[in-house]
Amino acid sequence: MIILEIRLLRIKLPLITPYRLSYRTVEAFEPLLVEVRDADGNAGWGEGHISPGSSDETPEGGWAFCHNIAATAAGHDSDAIKASLLDSMAVSPVAAGAFVSAIDMLTGDPLLRPPAEETRLPILAPVNGLTPEALGPEIEEKLASGFRTFKIKVGKDLDGDIARTRTIQDTIAGRATMRIDANRAFSEDQAKQFAAADDSSSKVIHVPLGCLMKVRAFHMQMMEPKHAHLRWICDCMVALTTDNSVPSVAERPPHSTPLE
Repeated sequence: MIILEIRLLRIKLPLITPYRLSYRTVEAFEPLLVEVRDADGNAGWGEGHISPGSSDETPEGGWAFCHNIAATAAGHDSDAIKASLLDSMAVSPVAAGAFVSAIDMLTGDPLLRPPAEETRLPILAPVNGLTPEALGPEIEEKLASGFRTFKIKVGKDLDGDIARTRTIQDTIAGRATMRIDANRAFSEDQAKQFAAADDSSSKVIHVPLGCLMKVRAFHMQMMEPKHAHLRWICDCMVALTTDNSVPSVAERPPHSTPLE
């Protein structure tokens, strides 16, 4: 399939409530959009959001990457363009991914076809409150709205993170699951302290460390029986950073063994 036209857009979506990460507070999402069209007018769309500080990729670099691709790709075969993008994915992965997604949509990738029947998937809700006075009403409102998984960002203040997480856990009182995201901000010692303070059987810690060797070392620590409920997520972390196969959900241990 020949790609006849490419259109690039940058948009800014201000957030009603700022989204706090370990490395910055997000006031607005600013994704880049890629539209590709063939000679028959069929279109495919792709989207990517580059979060400054999350990696070496920057919004400006991603935008420049997209312009460079757009300047040379129009008029060429979609398979050839996609192969080139996959080869250069390391240069600007989010931007390249947006282009690949647009091409996949245009060419009718089976994974992007809508299901034959209506499908509903549960989504998580971020927890933004910092104080017990703010956390209580926020969590109750989101529970009443139907949310049953909460994402808690940590990584700025270890003691404060532990206290806040416990407050959230107490407020949830077993009515939902918590997902803790440190955005690679913890040191090895901090990750161990946070795990040691964990007395919940409904919690997994996502991306606690920023270095592969530290991830591997932390993974070995989590192999101890008392950390069984955290082991599956660590297996996934190591697999994703070493090109191994990611453990399936069937291999995930039941969240029934509390941390001693």
